[in-house]
Amino acid sequence: MRKRILAAIVVAAVIPLVVGAPAMATSATGTTIHTASAKCSPVAVVFGLHGMGEGPSSTVGNESPELSHFKSDLKHYAKVRFNFISVPYPTTAGSAWGSGNFETSILPGVIEGVANLQAAISTYTSETCPAGQDQINLVGYSEGAWVINAWIISHPSEWKQISSVMLYGDPCFTDEDFLDEGLVRLFGQGDGCMPELSYPYPLPVGNPTTMLVKSYSLPLDPVAGENYLGAVSTASAAVQLVGAVTCSTATHCTHLDYPNSNLLSEGAEQMADWGLLG
Repeated sequence: MRKRILAAIVVAAVIPLVVGAPAMATSATGTTIHTASAKCSPVAVVFGLHGMGEGPSSTVGNESPELSHFKSDLKHYAKVRFNFISVPYPTTAGSAWGSGNFETSILPGVIEGVANLQAAISTYTSETCPAGQDQINLVGYSEGAWVINAWIISHPSEWKQISSVMLYGDPCFTDEDFLDEGLVRLFGQGDGCMPELSYPYPLPVGNPTTMLVKSYSLPLDPVAGENYLGAVSTASAAVQLVGAVTCSTATHCTHLDYPNSNLLSEGAEQMADWGLLG
């Protein structure tokens, strides 16, 4: 099953190179960018990937609040001009975690997200000046973090083009002790996730990559699984899954707290401190 799913991701990622990039995206100034008509420029770019129940998509026009907050924070810390492009792909309901089959309920949206991200990156690298081709940065929240995981492992030849990656509430999350794991690792066989031993990097430990990657998770985020001990306890994993399924209807869900935490600002400052945007 794993090989079939990853093959589907690879095939889907190639398609947009023919059909072209997404028609519209949102810039750091809040204006609409037509990425397919972008002009040669060394300006850095940040591609944002939204979570479940969010947009932009054909059904949800608003930008993800997590991405919007990150963009605002990054504008504060960055010392140079940059474009922020929210990559559109289908909005999937948060209740899909309870389907029992991520391959049919969530993965199609992830695959389309990978394809649209590849299209956006391809357009940027083909139309930007050479000086800007190493200024591609990625930020993903929830399902968007899974999209980034899947894009990275299916496009190794393009790793050199990516400067930094920020992941929030990642369903591919795992901690250094492998006690806590995100829902895709617990219930989806880790398909489309970066290797557990090297996470959040795509390569096995000891093999360097030019990308700088950081994964942020709030304690008791049921999608990412931090502090749930789901990897070592079946009962804990079950509680974690219920927490994710009921997240949108529960009185409180930690997975939705990122805009109210300091982690978005911390990640934005880190991206700037790495010297990629400053």
